[in-house]
Amino acid sequence: MRNLFLSFCLLFSISSFSGGFRWPNVQYDYAKLHLFNIDLEKPNLFDWTIYKDGIYANSKKGSGYDLNEKFLNEIHGHITRGKGVPELRMGLAKCYMPRHGIIYYDRLGNPVASFTICFECDKIVFWSSNEIPHLDYDDEHDDWQAAEKLAANLKTIFVKAKYPVFNNDAEYLAYLKADSTLEDLGEMFMTDPNLDSLYFKRYSIEDVKGWVKSGKKENSLREIEETKISAGGERWTYKQLEDLKRKNRFVFSFDEVNPFLVEATITDHSIVLPNGMSVGMSVDDVQGTFMVYDGIAWPEHIQVKDKMLIIDYYFKHHTLVKIKASFDIR
Repeated sequence: MRNLFLSFCLLFSISSFSGGFRWPNVQYDYAKLHLFNIDLEKPNLFDWTIYKDGIYANSKKGSGYDLNEKFLNEIHGHITRGKGVPELRMGLAKCYMPRHGIIYYDRLGNPVASFTICFECDKIVFWSSNEIPHLDYDDEHDDWQAAEKLAANLKTIFVKAKYPVFNNDAEYLAYLKADSTLEDLGEMFMTDPNLDSLYFKRYSIEDVKGWVKSGKKENSLREIEETKISAGGERWTYKQLEDLKRKNRFVFSFDEVNPFLVEATITDHSIVLPNGMSVGMSVDDVQGTFMVYDGIAWPEHIQVKDKMLIIDYYFKHHTLVKIKASFDIR
């Protein structure tokens, strides 16, 4: 009977936020707070979450703030009590432009959960490598007073810990520009091909299509052809892959039967390379992938070069914003 009771409690704890949902619902080693959605080119390009299913927010800034146990316990305590959580998941306003996100990492540095919050619109979004209860919109979620109180309490915790919380875009942008710790300085050049696992294979069109980790139609890669005429009058047609917004572009060899990747430009987080690299990663995460811990701390450019290839990683505010690659694999 006791085992049956414990099984019931476990089932209940992972199926409902009210009265017992434990957040985070996955084991983690440490957590970091990140700012994002601050200096967007266009408002409609905002990121919905700080991290989800292998994809970092394009607009994530830097390596984040290391969160201590006291701060996390306060946040988790308010969420775990459950009152107002379903309402905040629905959102208390029609707008949504989150600026703050917490990413939880395992001991190997892999993200296992995230918590995104918009203080301007009072809305929260959860992601976890474990299942999270779905929000049933048919249920009555009308405890708005509890939701407003929860949002206010969460904001107070952030402010008390002296993390940046402002009221509008201009204040966040001013803070970002004034933060000298987010400057990118210098370049790193490496010539050891063993530092990057991308080097050891020819990548086909189907291989590259498999790098898309987003299910959005706008992120899917379409196949196109381009023909160029040489100085001698020869016509060369080569295949390309690009997304609808032309943020990611891949160029393949002239081989009509088995074309392979020779050039890539990636500026969107929907692409995750075979070595786990993607736009939105922090510079220290990228350097950790290379197992490089010496040299310039916050470079704006890292180049990995060998006789047959060049791969460039570009950073802004300590965050990977563009990857360029040129392969000459014969």
